[in-house]
Amino acid sequence: MAGTVTRDDTRVHRTLKVAQPAIEGPDVKALQQALNTRLRARGLRAVDTDGEYGPITHQAALDIAWFLGIGPASPFNRPLSPFKQKLIRDPDKRNPAQRERAIKRRHLPAPGGVVRPLASNPGPISEFNFVENDGAPGNDGRRHHGAKDWFAPAFSKVKAPVSGKIIEAKPSLVNSGQVFGGTAKIHAADNKVWVFRHVIPQVKVGDRVSAGQLLAKVTDAQSVPPHAHIEVWKTPNGGRQDFENMIDPMTFFRRFV
Repeated sequence: MAGTVTRDDTRVHRTLKVAQPAIEGPDVKALQQALNTRLRARGLRAVDTDGEYGPITHQAALDIAWFLGIGPASPFNRPLSPFKQKLIRDPDKRNPAQRERAIKRRHLPAPGGVVRPLASNPGPISEFNFVENDGAPGNDGRRHHGAKDWFAPAFSKVKAPVSGKIIEAKPSLVNSGQVFGGTAKIHAADNKVWVFRHVIPQVKVGDRVSAGQLLAKVTDAQSVPPHAHIEVWKTPNGGRQDFENMIDPMTFFRRFV
């Protein structure tokens, strides 16, 4: 994985973070090109080389920086420093300690990785930004879907994508209409909340679950194709009443497509 991938005329000089509007530029595109070489080498899906620094590019950058041994794992809300960008684009400049860490991490999963929650294919499309009347209110004055709908046969097993504490487990009472099925929420150690709706919880409030543990089953929906509606909140505060507090789940699920 060593070697210069992208030696671009554009200097790496600014910190990159997920923002609205998104940070754009040739330096971002150069970083994305370098990331794709690293991602493909690990059998992971490439990011779009559109020059836009969105959440998917950011998560990929955090993962690759960790694989390259560039310091400890960084939380999702931590910006990407120019120092890490330079080493992602030109790993030959890493010091011996960083190279040694990379060797030890070669066969480990990325720290930000999650367990696949359903066996079916999630599909490449995310409904996260779809505008809908009963969605999460955003700063743009509109309401958004704020989730990924992962379709799967009724009663399919839903596994916990991360470890954490169950803070809500509502039973499934109906299987038709706009609001159906139950809800299961996991409060993870990094303070994110993973929300699964339209499901039949197999856990109770207060339970501690490990990543990969059975969390719920998909409701036998009658009004729409069965699916798990999955939300990811940055923090427990605000929940789905603040679209800016929500992360597109495909940021984490795209590796399963």
